[in-house]
Amino acid sequence: MRQVGVLDVTDAVTKAACVLIVYFKKNICILYMKFIYLCIFEYFMLFILQ
Repeated sequence: MRQVGVLDVTDAVTKAACVLIVYFKKNICILYMKFIYLCIFEYFMLFILQ
């Protein structure tokens, strides 16, 4: 019974870790896209001003 409990806890921790990794990957992708858009926007502004 104790072994099953340990396996359940390990499974729950693994699932939580997977969810966190997916969540952080999504956030990093969104931040990366915002960064790219800002770079493109600044580049166009410099191009227009010159």
